[in-house]
Amino acid sequence: MGDDEPSFPSPAAGPAAAAANDATRWSPRAIARGGAGGLLLVIAIAAVGASRVPAFYARARGAEAGEAAETRARRAVSKASAWHAALSRPGGWDAVMAEEEINAWLAVDLPRSHAGLLPRGLSQPRLAFRPRHLAMGARLGVGPVATIAWIDCEIILREPNQFTVAVDRARLGAIPLPTTPALGAIGRQLRRLGMQTDIRRVDGRMVLAVHLPATHDAGGTSCVVESMSFTDGEWLVTGTNREAGARRTSAPTLTGSGHAAGGSARLR
Repeated sequence: MGDDEPSFPSPAAGPAAAAANDATRWSPRAIARGGAGGLLLVIAIAAVGASRVPAFYARARGAEAGEAAETRARRAVSKASAWHAALSRPGGWDAVMAEEEINAWLAVDLPRSHAGLLPRGLSQPRLAFRPRHLAMGARLGVGPVATIAWIDCEIILREPNQFTVAVDRARLGAIPLPTTPALGAIGRQLRRLGMQTDIRRVDGRMVLAVHLPATHDAGGTSCVVESMSFTDGEWLVTGTNREAGARRTSAPTLTGSGHAAGGSARLR
């Protein structure tokens, strides 16, 4: 035969060669190599997904340094102190908290004066407000393996001192996490603060129902939260403190962007 003519294996050699190839393909070494490659691919995809930073967190991290952050952090402390004082007196009150002020406090005062409040492995918490929603995130871990664990919740005050929390999204970077366990974790934290919680189905989805007990304090007053809302960048809440045994009064009239009118203690 000439050099241009192809050669073919003999019929007897075909099955033997195929069997040898199959044996090589399914050998323990080949299986281990393929499994390791697949595992590395999964790890790489997970690492890329886990390294994603949500937009609200990146935005909050971009405005946390300098004298302006110190000023905003002091403003947050002043508002919180005024609110705490208002809660100890009978009468109406309202509060408006801005996300940039709270994030400044989280960036400046929390690590400087209250670092022990955070669980081990968590750092740099930040939040964001938008209509009916609160998003929260924190850095989980240290070094190159750190990622941002975050959650986006819809919060609705259903009636005085009772609200629901629905988890729209829970993520580790960009990797989705189950939402029902997230509701359970939120409920455990709120119960530690003295609130009553349970998970139930409302409007076709699982929510955490939360009740704020209007417990009488040493001064003989109780606190009733009468309205609460989230807007772009702000959290607004109004309520009334009543002396023990006092009859419940009507909710304060809301004006403008939802702040209570009349003789309430305005904390802005």
